[in-house]
Parts: sequence; structure tokens; C-alpha cells
Amino acid sequence: MPELTLRLTGVPGHIGTYDLYSLLQHHGNIQNIRIFEDNRGFKDGGASVTFSPPPAKPFWELDKLAFRSEDGKQVWNLLVHIQNSYRTFDHPSPVHPGIVYPQRMVRKRDRLLPRGFG
Repeated sequence: MPELTLRLTGVPGHIGTYDLYSLLQHHGNIQNIRIFEDNRGFKDGGASVTFSPPPAKPFWELDKLAFRSEDGKQVWNLLVHIQNSYRTFDHPSPVHPGIVYPQRMVRKRDRLLPRGFG
């Protein structure tokens, strides 16, 4: 399934993953949120958010997202950029030579039936 990872900069130190989720959840299905730290373990003001599938509306083209404090008195502008995609790898089947599987597989939902009815 296609995905899109966005890089956020200017993220205040007190903002956590739940805050970013609350800010972005209405744009699409969030698969992963990472908040970056420096080599001493302190937040460095960066984060990434992965959507799968990518959002229908390209909100990142605005380059900024406004994050408001709970009381609405403070506003921080987060800069948004598309993160370069990394190369995906295929894995050879250990049983069937010549068959490869993608790095990430998507399981389609099956219809669930009570035991004894399927």
C-alpha cells in the first residue's frame, strides 16, 4: 500500500506524539509518528508522520501547520516537508525460488464469521 512520510520542523519540546496525532488525524490514516532527539536524548524540534494511504488533500503544500495550545493562547507554526522516500527491499521466498515478497505486506480484511458458520 502506498504511503507518504512528512517531516515536521519547529516542533516545540513539550509536544508529544499524541499531540501530533490529534493535530493530523483528520488528514488521513496515520501509520507512524516519530519525534527526533539529539545524541543526548533531548528533542531536537523535528518529527516525522507517515500516512498510509497518503492523504487525499495535499495539506503539506501549505508548508506550515498551526499548532494551538489547549487554552488557545499560544500558536506554533510547524514547517512541513515531504520526506524523501527510502528504497524498499524485496525479500526472496525461502521456499519458492524466483518469488519475492515486498518489504511491507498488507493483509486484506476477511469477513469474520462465528466459529462453525464459515
